[in-house]
Parts: sequence; C-alpha cells; structure tokens
Amino acid sequence: MTKVNWLRVQHLLEKFSKEFLKENYDMELGIPIELSGRMKKSYGMFWHSNPRTPKKSIKITMSKNYIEHQLWETVLQTMKHELIHYALYEKDLPYKDGHPVFEAEISKHESHSTGTVKYRGKVVSYSCLECEQEFIRRRRLNHDGAYSLTGCCNSKLRYNGTKII
Repeated sequence: MTKVNWLRVQHLLEKFSKEFLKENYDMELGIPIELSGRMKKSYGMFWHSNPRTPKKSIKITMSKNYIEHQLWETVLQTMKHELIHYALYEKDLPYKDGHPVFEAEISKHESHSTGTVKYRGKVVSYSCLECEQEFIRRRRLNHDGAYSLTGCCNSKLRYNGTKII
C-alpha cells in the first residue's frame, strides 16, 4: 500500500473508534491510533503507563501486516478488542485479557479473545537439509538458519524465501 492508503486506513480506524466508544461507553477517543510496520506477533496493542506511575492511557497501535492480510471485519474486531481495553482502563474496571469482566465485554461487542485469530500474512520458510520438512517463521533468522539445528533430524536449516499464507 502507498502512504496515502495507510493514512486513509488510519482515518477509517479513528472514525470507527470514535463511533464505537461514543455508542457503547459514552466516552471520547483521547489517545492516538497508530499503524506499525514493525509488529509481527501482535495484531494490536493498547499502551498505558506503568502501574507505579500516575495512570495514563498512551496509544493504540495496529499492525500494518495484519491489516494488509486480514479481512476488514476481522481488523475491526481487533480494533474493538483494543478499544475495550482502553475503555475499561479509563473507567477503572478490570481491563486485562482473561478477566471475566473483560471477556464479557468482548463477547457482548462481538469481538474476539487474544490468541483466537489465525495468523495470515508474510512468513519466512526454511527446510531441513536432510528430510526437507518445512519450518515457517514470522521473522527471518539473522543467520539464515546456518547455525540452527532442526528438531526432526538435528540438521541445518536451508532458507527458502518468503511467502504469504
């Protein structure tokens, strides 16, 4: 995507967020929504201050890789998930994943729990030099697998390139 398209995506997510928070929690969006090209494992994150410092919401970050390869409805469900973290945090309610209050809000708003969305996007492929078994990673190894040993044959890995799953 071009920079203009990412700005449009960011604008659409901000608009959706403002409407969702107003309708469901009667609150304004008081933090920025950012898109990150560096997020590979997380799809979205709500950032807040350290518990030992004064309470402060900082931002919500969404993964560009995730947005680019997921269905828009799934992206909006993830955005709801992060917005629920934010809303509950601001209202001094339990906001962490797995807590019954948070999970009830997730299901009430038809979002998804952490770890339930299957990864789609760019991956790096390696294979065992002996048995050809394929290994998929989200990030490329610094040394292309030359110093890594496989679990199947205790052999070295061969770099196959990147692909989209």
